[in-house]
Amino acid sequence: MKKSVWAVLSAVIVVFVVAALFLWPKQNYAVIALNAESYKKVTTVKNNVDATLKVLATYNKNMTDTNYQKVKKQVSVLITENGKNLTSDEFNKLKAAADQKDGVLKVVTDSFNGKYQINDEISSLLQPKFQMIIYSSTSSITESEKQNKKIATQIEKDLSVDSKLYQIGNIN
Repeated sequence: MKKSVWAVLSAVIVVFVVAALFLWPKQNYAVIALNAESYKKVTTVKNNVDATLKVLATYNKNMTDTNYQKVKKQVSVLITENGKNLTSDEFNKLKAAADQKDGVLKVVTDSFNGKYQINDEISSLLQPKFQMIIYSSTSSITESEKQNKKIATQIEKDLSVDSKLYQIGNIN
């Protein structure tokens, strides 16, 4: 009798464990099942890129120092938050695409100082930098590089990055 009770109890436990593994709610993004931590990272990347694009939308030929400082602050937040849990190589790619030396801030600074006119030239300079920001920011989400690229591509589509960058150059 004891053996049969233990056998039934063991079978029930195994069924619950297997059911929990398959039925446990997972978030999906870009048709990829993600655990809660990975989904949070996707959300963080999307929010920071979107916030940076919104700050850049205020960017125009009459840009004041206050607007410029907002852009610098948002890019700093983007680097800090999107850079969490990245390898040093991916973090360096993210930072290079965003920072003052040769990234988004460099383009904004040069425009602010009159090196570039604020037109579609700006969007063409910023587009590859934003693409690198998104791709390097998503590199630690899954173990698969192919899945990470799929997530990055979906973020670009969801945020309409190219369209928003093009509008920066054409609003003014």
